[in-house]
Amino acid sequence: MSRQVLTVCPERPDGFRTIGEALARARNGAVISVRSGTYAESLVITVPVTVVAEQSRGSVEICPPRGSAVVLQAEAVMLTDLVLRGRDEELPVVDAPRGQIAMDGCDITGASWTALLARGSGSVALRDCRVRNPRGAGMVVTDELVTIVRQHASASGYECGAGAGAVMREYFDALPRDRSFGNVRLARQVLEGMMTRQAGRVSTMAAPGLDDLRLLLPEDVVRPQAVPE
Repeated sequence: MSRQVLTVCPERPDGFRTIGEALARARNGAVISVRSGTYAESLVITVPVTVVAEQSRGSVEICPPRGSAVVLQAEAVMLTDLVLRGRDEELPVVDAPRGQIAMDGCDITGASWTALLARGSGSVALRDCRVRNPRGAGMVVTDELVTIVRQHASASGYECGAGAGAVMREYFDALPRDRSFGNVRLARQVLEGMMTRQAGRVSTMAAPGLDDLRLLLPEDVVRPQAVPE
């Protein structure tokens, strides 16, 4: 079976007017070829597709007035030679809560606390891309914060027990996004909170053992619903 190819070109009678319209008709593995121009769209991608500029690199700009330019809700997507520009001061330009976004030859400019966000089970892979964000980070990966907490815990003589990592990911995903999100200081604050709660928990034990004293459990992590508004 040949690969489905959809063309976005408002001027052509057989072309789609918007990228969103093409996505709504796309099957798994489809290629969406986009004619040069600026598209004020916020795309939620739910099927594995490739979105590519039909002409030269940078000839297609996706620039929604609000919201993220791309949100991934599929297993994978390939973005090639696109310009992705964010205007929203709270949301990332590209948001990957699941699956993988592979980007080749793309220019990404953010306007919020981060330009690219990989959270939950999501990931972002970049090749020959330029990322700019005068207002925050270029990319934040939630799993990196969990790793930093684990490393600092180990350096302090503690160990994160089974399930603690998953609860930390939920916690980080639920936090308000600002310029402080994603830095080492935040990871240290989370660890300090875990150590404080662990000490309180251990103090109620009649005869805590060595493992009790060094193990940080899921209940030592602040639950997402406890995060202040």
